[in-house]
Amino acid sequence: MPQGESTAYPPHAHCSLNIPDHLECSLSPFILSLCTVRTLCLNPCLSYSHSASMTVLFQNSFYIGNTFNGILYGVELMLCLLTAEAMAKKRRAHRARSDLLLMTFNGASLLLNTIYVATEAVFGQEMWIEKASYSGGQDAYLRDHESVWYQTLGTSASIVLNLLSEALMIHRCNVIWGDVRAIIGPCILYLATLCESLMPVVRHPN
Repeated sequence: MPQGESTAYPPHAHCSLNIPDHLECSLSPFILSLCTVRTLCLNPCLSYSHSASMTVLFQNSFYIGNTFNGILYGVELMLCLLTAEAMAKKRRAHRARSDLLLMTFNGASLLLNTIYVATEAVFGQEMWIEKASYSGGQDAYLRDHESVWYQTLGTSASIVLNLLSEALMIHRCNVIWGDVRAIIGPCILYLATLCESLMPVVRHPN
C-alpha cells in the first residue's frame, strides 16, 4: 500500500461464517466463538472481506473443532473401557437388570461418536489435503460436497447420540423424582429437539 494512503472499510461491514446447517449442529458454539475471536485478533482486516473471511473463519473453527473432538473422544474411550472393566469384575449374581441396559447404552454412544469423529476427520482430509487444488478452493469444495453420504452419516450419528443422551437424562429425572409429572416439561422439550435436529438432514437429502 502506498505510504500516506489508508484503507477505507465499509461502515456496516461484518463477518458471517455461513456455516452449513448440517455442520452447525455439530460444532460447539463456544468453540466457534473462540475461533472467530482468535482469527479476527490475528488479522482484523478479515472482518471487512467477504468470501475470504467466511472461508478462513469457518475452516479455523472446523479444524480446531476436529482437534477438540479427537481429545474428547479419547476421554470417552477410556471411560467406556473403565466402565466395561468395572462391570466385568462384578459378580453375575450382583448384577442388576439396569447394568446391561447401561452397558448397551455405553457401547452405542461410543459407536455413534466413533462414526461422527471418523467422518469429520475424513472430510477434513479430503478438503485440505487430497482436494487442496480443488477449483474454487476449499470453500467451493465444502459447498459442493457438504451433503456427501458420509457427512450425512456423521451428522445423523451425532443427532442420535444427542437424543440418546437426553433420553437418559429424562429417565434419570423420572427415577429421582418418582413422578411422571416431573418429566412432562423435559419430554416436550425433547420432542422439540427431535424435530429441530432432523431439519438439517431433511434439508440436505442425498
